[in-house]
Amino acid sequence: MFTDTMLTRRSAKVLALVVVALGLAACASGAGRNVAPAKPVKNYPAWVLNPDQPGLIGVIGSAPRQEMGGRDAQYRVAMIRARQELARMIRVQIQATSTTRVEERNGRATQDFDSEMRMRANEALRLDRARVVDEWVDAETGELYLHLVTPK
Repeated sequence: MFTDTMLTRRSAKVLALVVVALGLAACASGAGRNVAPAKPVKNYPAWVLNPDQPGLIGVIGSAPRQEMGGRDAQYRVAMIRARQELARMIRVQIQATSTTRVEERNGRATQDFDSEMRMRANEALRLDRARVVDEWVDAETGELYLHLVTPK
């Protein structure tokens, strides 16, 4: 059924596909969120560390106290940052699944690998449908956090 050379070539192709998929997933994961440096989790509302909700994509925008413009300026900066993060997430969404099956019959092993990856630009996620569902000010630093969500 499979020769060693075919299995090696196929494994190399699958490995390359998985590496590319993981790299793309990392790029789309929102690693650059505008969240303040790590502090004890107990000081933050749960949505700051996990902004997604069922059926919604969530992002966090934050802004330090503003010397000029006060609270209104701080809110605008946090909103701009949240919308920028949402715009990055809207560009590409990736779903990947993989299944590996190994069978042994009469002392011979066969391996079957299925991989499926869907990558799409989701135009249904529009910035004009986004809304702020919560906000929080860190009492220690004065930093404002906005929780922005939009339907998936």
